[in-house]
Amino acid sequence: MGVVYGALDTTMRRSVAIKLISPDPSVDDEVVSRFLREAKNTAKIHHPNIVHVFDLGKSETGELFFVMELLEGESLSQRLRKVSHFSPEVAVHIGRQICSALAYAHESGIIHRDLKPANVMVVPTAEDPHFAKVLDFGVAKAQDQGTQLTRTGMLVGTVEYMAPEQIMGRPVDARTDIYALGVILYRMLTGTPLFRDSGSAQVINQHINETPEPLRRRAPEYGIPAALDALVLRCLAKRPEGRFETMHDVEDALVAALEPGAEPSPSWGARAAGFDDNIQTELARRPGDFDDADEPHEATRVEGRKLGGATAPPAAPARPVPLAAQTLKSMAMH
Repeated sequence: MGVVYGALDTTMRRSVAIKLISPDPSVDDEVVSRFLREAKNTAKIHHPNIVHVFDLGKSETGELFFVMELLEGESLSQRLRKVSHFSPEVAVHIGRQICSALAYAHESGIIHRDLKPANVMVVPTAEDPHFAKVLDFGVAKAQDQGTQLTRTGMLVGTVEYMAPEQIMGRPVDARTDIYALGVILYRMLTGTPLFRDSGSAQVINQHINETPEPLRRRAPEYGIPAALDALVLRCLAKRPEGRFETMHDVEDALVAALEPGAEPSPSWGARAAGFDDNIQTELARRPGDFDDADEPHEATRVEGRKLGGATAPPAAPARPVPLAAQTLKSMAMH
């Protein structure tokens, strides 16, 4: 959704990324609402493992835009295509950073709802070659905003990483993001998707009804510790009550899972058990809650180049494309 440009903020003299969408009438209200929600939600959350949003506004020709930090790296999904899987140590390191970011978001009342490798950037630094940043809070909602269906009755999110309650249109909370993290950890550790069917309908059914294969059985050659295997399976419990309560709990368990001689908690197996009753997947239609656009006020001029059609800043621009010579107007983010 949208196009991303690399740019120079000429007032602050810093490199930034600008994400914008066209004022074309074919862009529907839900796309605009998601775009504004992404900017406002992300701007509310100040955490080193979450991309920083600096400004939101509208250009003189009507494009909505927001300005965020420019990240030099690649998405976790791109990295996984290169390396297939990560060692337990690297997977835990990335997982802990995601936990820290989402714990802060949850404490701020925001549930991500679309956590997946494409929405995690790996940004190498001098100190950390696997420094992670969580992106794209465009489908995030406050914890008290009800279900996650759009006005058209379509699911919001990515089915490969959706928790059963999210698929079924039930209320979501922090444990919904914990399930998605479990799917990411499974992919990082085993080198394979949690469920390997290619069709969305089959994957949806598996999320609701199929017990995940233990990681050590799926990838016995990768030396996955038993405690880490059990931890991921607990994240993937069908019922939210069977998962960890908070991202802080997951992070603590990730640290403990790599300690020498670590054993899974005896209670995890029972808590992570799958559904033991019949679940009907009734996706009731309910209008979504969308933010209204704010009125613009004056901001600064920027110079930039196109990074490509992406929902998050890629590692580098594919080719230089100048932004139109225009003044960008900003909106206060409340």
